[in-house]
Amino acid sequence: AIANAESGGVYFHCVGGRDRSGQVAILLLTLAGVEPSEIVADYELSAPRLVRLYEAWGEPDQGPELAEFLAREGTSARELILSLLESFDAEGYLRAAGLGRPEISRVRRRLLGDDGG
Repeated sequence: AIANAESGGVYFHCVGGRDRSGQVAILLLTLAGVEPSEIVADYELSAPRLVRLYEAWGEPDQGPELAEFLAREGTSARELILSLLESFDAEGYLRAAGLGRPEISRVRRRLLGDDGG
């Protein structure tokens, strides 16, 4: 959808913005060549903002549950994402999902501000 969208911005989301949207953001930022430490820093910005979002919905924040799981596993979100990014091949992942080189090139151009629009 991002590769074939008209010129301009593309909005993607899930319910909360931490997990599914976070994965898409990680994929796109990696494809754009952003350094792993910057990707993690961007991801970490969501945690305090999501507390307010869940409060507005009248629901408990899932952050403590996530932190408890990560602690049981002996890791953190930062460590987990950095570990993933050490070997993550964004282009290979997208090609395995069925995207061709032309679509991947269009996404990369859009991300880098060269989408012709």
